[in-house]
Amino acid sequence: MINFKAAAAYIAVIALAVLYTLFLEAPGGCYLIIALVSAVLISVGLCVYTARKVSAEISISGDLLNRGETAQVSLVLTKTGILPSSFIEAELFSSYHFSTCSAPSLHTAVFGRGSTYFSAEYRAEFFGRGRVGVSAVTARDYLGLISLRINIPKAVTEIKIYPDIPEVDRREGLARSLTDAAAFDERYEAS
Repeated sequence: MINFKAAAAYIAVIALAVLYTLFLEAPGGCYLIIALVSAVLISVGLCVYTARKVSAEISISGDLLNRGETAQVSLVLTKTGILPSSFIEAELFSSYHFSTCSAPSLHTAVFGRGSTYFSAEYRAEFFGRGRVGVSAVTARDYLGLISLRINIPKAVTEIKIYPDIPEVDRREGLARSLTDAAAFDERYEAS
């Protein structure tokens, strides 16, 4: 996706450099134009490189929670090439079943070969089938001219959340099975 506002501003800067070259100083202006054009080529090239060399993966600490417990969602960004990446932005989301104190977005760059980990904790507030995942992972170039989407397998994960069940002596199994049936019945799901 192209950021037209940033592209127009950068084209205006190049136009000013051309005017500087024509009217004030030809040799210095030529060096300035070469530097501005090569900066665009390097920035956009690293963004395309990042989109091809970075893979994203999401993992969740558990797929079954009791109400009030927390699940840790981890986003792992792995880069295979040796060049530094451009800026990587990731947006996490959750359904209304969860609350969080963590920031729902990540802005980072990955240097060398390796991985960067980002984790957030989600507290189960309501019972039912909650969803946690990544809405988008994008690579943005250094100048902010373009952004490219990075594919992520299994970006949304479903977590079953049980309601609070008080201790019932011998009938605990019955209470648990009735709760399972009520909590995860598709007919009563509010989406």
